[in-house]
Amino acid sequence: MHSLAKEAQDTHRRFLRVSITASILLGILYSGATFQRNTAYREPVTFLENTLKNMTPVPHHLREDICFFEGVKNFYITYKNLGILYQERGQWDEAVQAFENALQFTPSYFSPLYKATVRVPLGGVYEKTGRLDDASTVLLEARPDAPKPSVVDNLLGIIAIKQGEKQQAEFYFKRAIREDERYTPAYHNLELLSRQANAHQKTQNPL
Repeated sequence: MHSLAKEAQDTHRRFLRVSITASILLGILYSGATFQRNTAYREPVTFLENTLKNMTPVPHHLREDICFFEGVKNFYITYKNLGILYQERGQWDEAVQAFENALQFTPSYFSPLYKATVRVPLGGVYEKTGRLDDASTVLLEARPDAPKPSVVDNLLGIIAIKQGEKQQAEFYFKRAIREDERYTPAYHNLELLSRQANAHQKTQNPL
């Protein structure tokens, strides 16, 4: 009886030591992971980049399956928000990549608004980086479903000016104003276009 009691006591002690050691190790690992995650939280871009690394991938052939709706939508939102942050920081190449990735997660069962709200900023980034033809294509695709067509038309007008299509630019600016009479950027750009035309006319026909 004494031997059995002593053996049970020793077993209990060993179990207790193992439990305490395991708890300490888990605490250290958890603390390290928490510290790393909290560091990522301090900077939005770093946070979203780390989030993408930790998300479960959705293979391309499964993105049209509505059963994977939540996973696909999470990737869409994360890439879209990351693209906006890159855009605000002037990281144009990274913004293009993020927006293009977001478009890869817009299956056919999504509302067309999902694609439009990515295509509009993507078109703006294309315009900033001199990819004018790509910008026009993306914006024309976005316009029918864009929540603010006036913004799209204004961007199309700016691109048309850069391409030397001033009549087309005038059309876009005026259409933007018809869409939203209080959209001041279109008024401003239309006025600049008119001044340029008047200055050119005076140059061609001096007094």
